[in-house]
Amino acid sequence: MTPATAANDWESSFAYEKQGTVYGWSYVDDSTKDIHAWSYITSPAGTSELVSGWIPFPKGKVGCRVNYRSLSSGQLTVTLLDKDANIVATSTLPFTSSDNSNEIIALLNVGEEKECRAVLTVNDGYSTQLLVDGVSFYAPEPVDVRAIAITSPQLSAYADGGNLIVEAEFANYGSETVSGHEAKLEVDGQELESATLPDIASGATVNFSFDSRLQLADGTHTLAVIAGNDSVKKSLVIYQPQAYPYQETFEDTVSWKWWNSVNKDADPVYWTVMGVVKGNINYAKNGTHAAYVSSAANIVHDDWLISPAINITKTGRQRLSFFYVTTYKAASAGDVTTLDVYVDQKNNPDTLSEKTPVTTVTLTDDNLNVYRQGFVTIDVATPGLYYIAFHNTGRGHDIVLDDVRLDNGADLAVVSASHTATNGFHLSGDSITVNLQNRGATDIHTITLRTLNNDSVVASAVIDTLLHPGEEATLSFD
Repeated sequence: MTPATAANDWESSFAYEKQGTVYGWSYVDDSTKDIHAWSYITSPAGTSELVSGWIPFPKGKVGCRVNYRSLSSGQLTVTLLDKDANIVATSTLPFTSSDNSNEIIALLNVGEEKECRAVLTVNDGYSTQLLVDGVSFYAPEPVDVRAIAITSPQLSAYADGGNLIVEAEFANYGSETVSGHEAKLEVDGQELESATLPDIASGATVNFSFDSRLQLADGTHTLAVIAGNDSVKKSLVIYQPQAYPYQETFEDTVSWKWWNSVNKDADPVYWTVMGVVKGNINYAKNGTHAAYVSSAANIVHDDWLISPAINITKTGRQRLSFFYVTTYKAASAGDVTTLDVYVDQKNNPDTLSEKTPVTTVTLTDDNLNVYRQGFVTIDVATPGLYYIAFHNTGRGHDIVLDDVRLDNGADLAVVSASHTATNGFHLSGDSITVNLQNRGATDIHTITLRTLNNDSVVASAVIDTLLHPGEEATLSFD
């Protein structure tokens, strides 16, 4: 398949249009958007296949190369069917989200020479759009080893650049088992290590660990893993641990780059830092920027936002505070987004997910455009480096997260307030009731309350009461 032949050489088994959107496989020929490709959008009902004409295949191994773009990750299955509809060969190709043209490769084992049709199907649950503008079948070279991904270091920012292990995944798309293939590790354009990969069978992958340990100074670095003419790269930031007490408002373009955004399922929904002024509404708690994760139909959240290392020098009770809001009304009734929060000396999502969150907040339509404060106290037994991690699950709501604090200070919040005044000119008999909560890390013994009318104090009271962290009190005064 090429853009010139795609519309004639391939056909869709099923597609239908609803409100301007074509579901299933359909050919898009739109020069204004520079799209000349087969498009797939999951159909609510019915299975859609993209089917080729009859192709003569030789006996043996056949390479399959697919050029694509996608808004999210998924799986594309390529199946060869003979004239009796028997399966001759099949392979499932995982693909990732990519705004630019990308390539996936598979090897198919054809048992005997025959004519077949190629059938392309997408996995159930794929929720966005896949564009395929090229499919080719070819005789693979005996040796075709490629670097697929750098799997370690997992994160993009670290407080310590020493002793980092580099691991990478390699695949053999050649027709023969490969022995003694060379792979190279480069740091900032300079070769650090040349290593020999283990044997890789045809069509197999291996995860390989380089012997060298990274020793990186503060700043931004680029890792490159090379196999033949193919390479993969990863950017790393090394920074100094942050001082305690800690506050992040996401306004400083340097400090928020030390936060790690982990999008494990490689979908189009992930944490980023951005300006959150929409029209006349500023959704930031402080300034104009915040951490933000969007939401999309049928996508289940599974994303991590992890703070830089914070050097806590004091033991005992600490207070974690953050503010959050959603700007989306859920498309489906009952959609709920959950935000689990961790404070831990580990920053690996796999390790954190096995632990119990220090607090969990839930976002529903009741939270629409209404900022709320998340608050919890924790006991730190040992001084050292700690991380704050946010893990969002569920679906239906975006999250704006701002003003993250880890400290041991005082904080008194007004949860609600009411008064007995009615419309009129005589307000001197007004009685005021407030519900307060101690959201700091220390006990509160004295509370001063003031009532303002047009910014002028019209009433005040000093109340002696004991509020432990997290406790609430309802107070009234005239």
